[in-house]
Parts: sequence; structure tokens; C-alpha cells
Amino acid sequence: MAKGNKKISFNIDSPTKKKIKESIERNMKMLSVVASSEYHGIQDKRGYVNRKKFDKNVIESAAMIAIAEEAISKNAKAGIVFSALNEEEIANSNGVLEKDKNSMIYLSARAFYRNSSAHDVSCSRSIDGIDASISEGAYELAKKARNARKIKEGKYDVIFYPMAFANLMANVASFASAFYIEAGYSFLADKLNEKVANELLSIYDDGTLQDGIASRRFDDEGNATQRTAIIEKGVLKNYLHNSTTAFKHNAITTGNAGIVAP
Repeated sequence: MAKGNKKISFNIDSPTKKKIKESIERNMKMLSVVASSEYHGIQDKRGYVNRKKFDKNVIESAAMIAIAEEAISKNAKAGIVFSALNEEEIANSNGVLEKDKNSMIYLSARAFYRNSSAHDVSCSRSIDGIDASISEGAYELAKKARNARKIKEGKYDVIFYPMAFANLMANVASFASAFYIEAGYSFLADKLNEKVANELLSIYDDGTLQDGIASRRFDDEGNATQRTAIIEKGVLKNYLHNSTTAFKHNAITTGNAGIVAP
């Protein structure tokens, strides 16, 4: 809820018309006494894209058990199968009234060889996208780790396993949030259009991927998600914005609004 440069957020559990009305009236009173902030309203960016998969069967117990059993048959000794369905609807003061539904399923498998272990993951928006054979790969990694040893301090050329490197790059993408830039937490501050990485590195934030487990039609402001180049051929191209941070940076929202920050 916002009025002028003042804003306030609140949740309503198990909403009814009466509870919604009472909550709005109560928070309108609170809004009058909160401090002004750098709130600049909500941009209106629609053009919603919906190419993502949806599989209502991801939460079927039989399908989840079958995936777990296949992973176990291929050397998994521990792990988890997790799935979820999500439906959301958003309405905002720009006249947006949109719905979205999403599915995801995630398999994590750990394998052991003597005193070493390794794990791998497979995730998808559909049952068919899960590869239970990752447990075989985890077993082979565990075998390769059996002779692990400490090394001396120093500079080394390192080859990262894809999952380890993806984890590092996810943090780089997070620090492209304009919220972290403004808060002084990000190493990417004041480096827009500068070279920040090897020219072989490109990182994109894409909320429209067909099988992206976090893909969605709109962000928490109701604006369309999109594919945004964060780093392209080593050059920092964009920060991730909601409407307010975009206004302050003379930019257009990238469709990354969260409840608090992009």
C-alpha cells in the first residue's frame, strides 16, 4: 500500500472480504505516520510471456516414489525428492489483474565410495525432465574423491564442476540487484558497462525459460518478467530493477520486483 512517497506492506492470512477491509483501514492509519521513503510507484510493463511448462503431476506420490527408487537403484544412498505446485493472482493500481501457475520438482542424490561421498541434483518443471541417473554420476565423483588430500596455499588453475560453478554464479547474479548496489553490499557497484569478468563469461537472468524452475509470468509488482543480460562477454550490462530502483537509475524495470527488493 502506498500514498505519495510513503509505503507499507502487510499480509492477510485466510483472507475474507471483512478481513481485507479491516486490514486496509488499519494500515491506512499506520501509513499516515510512517516515514517517507524513496518510493516512486509502479511502472506499467506488460507483454507477458508464457512459454513455461506446467505439470500438475509433479506432486503425485507414485511419481515421486518412482524417481526415488530409480535413484536408489543407481547407487544413491541418501537424498530427497521435493515437488510443489503454485498458483498466484496479482492485482495492482495500474489495472493489472493476472494469474499464473507453476510447477517444480527437484531431486538431490548422494552416493558414497569408501570414505568419500558426492552428490548431484536434477530439477525441472515436469516429471519427464528429471534425470534419476544423476546418482550414477554422483557415485563416479565419489570414486574420484577417494584420494583427496590437502594442498599448500597458493594460486592454482581450478576446473569447477558445473554445479559448484553455478552456485558461485548465482551469487554474482544476486549482487546485480539494484538493492544491493544501493546498500553498498555489491562488488558490482559503479561498474556498469565495464569489464568485470573474462570475455567467455555471460550471465542472464531469464524469468521466461521454458523449463526454468523459477520462471513466472510477472513479478511482485505485476510487471512482465524478461530475459536480462547481467554480464555479457565479460561486460556488466544491467542491474536488476523493480519500479522504484529503475526510476532512481533512469532505467526501465527488469521485472524482478520482490516484496522488499529486486
